[in-house]
Amino acid sequence: MTIWPSRAAHPPVTREQAEQQIRELAEQGGDIPAVERLIPVFQDPDEEDYWFVWPKSDGALCWGRHMSLALSRSCYAQATLPTGSAPTLSPVLGPGIVTGGQWATVFLADQQKVGTLTCNGSALTLTEAGTLRTSTGTRTFYTVVTPWSVSGTLTAEVLRDGAPATDTLTLGATTGVKDDDPRFRQCR
Repeated sequence: MTIWPSRAAHPPVTREQAEQQIRELAEQGGDIPAVERLIPVFQDPDEEDYWFVWPKSDGALCWGRHMSLALSRSCYAQATLPTGSAPTLSPVLGPGIVTGGQWATVFLADQQKVGTLTCNGSALTLTEAGTLRTSTGTRTFYTVVTPWSVSGTLTAEVLRDGAPATDTLTLGATTGVKDDDPRFRQCR
């Protein structure tokens, strides 16, 4: 039997405390994120669930997640991130389950801004989380929170060099999911 400590036994963790704990974890792992470059990409203070991303000096991108009873962090190899000046959309985190059966997905838009994101013609609620400057321009992070796990190809209306355009974001499918499971949605 697993016994979890009562949440009433300790005061809730603030975003600032979660940031500090993620910074300490990152530094133990050899990352030295600058304060102004640690970007909060998702937060649910009621569940003490906070997600962050930050760049390393070598161009790699790292992420950290603070949950009420655990911390985690990892980094992507620079080779897995967009390079050059070609605009692209790329998933970074998720989909991951969060409060109340909701799912959060974080993606980056390299060299463009996203106005809308749709799945099978339905608009998804999109939040711009922050922007980093790179050697080739800007990288903007967005968070999408949905009542189901999203996979497949999503359509994005974007702004590139001041002009509207269309792009796609491809998210991998969860394996072993039945087609009629309402917790998952395949975008086409």
